[in-house]
Amino acid sequence: MKNNFVEETFILEVLPGTEEAFEADYKRAVEVLKSGEGFLGASLKQSIEQNNRYLCTIKWTSVEAHTVDFKSTPAFEELKAILLPHYQETPINQHFILKYDK
Repeated sequence: MKNNFVEETFILEVLPGTEEAFEADYKRAVEVLKSGEGFLGASLKQSIEQNNRYLCTIKWTSVEAHTVDFKSTPAFEELKAILLPHYQETPINQHFILKYDK
């Protein structure tokens, strides 16, 4: 199975008690991401076991669309301004391509 996108994925822990505000700001951040060349979509999943832990996935046309093109724009700074105040610590993100899905 071949796909034409990469997924930027990371687990994020937000400051406890800020979950609702973070979720609202994540929606705002997605609006900023939409301005990025190569942005294809985003999802947010909340942990059942730990309310302040989230799985974030952002789809890009390529790794470079994220790491070079988007990160060199003012929109990236705006995105950081929206989300960073919620971070308990900065997450480590990685890029994945789909190899199998059934």
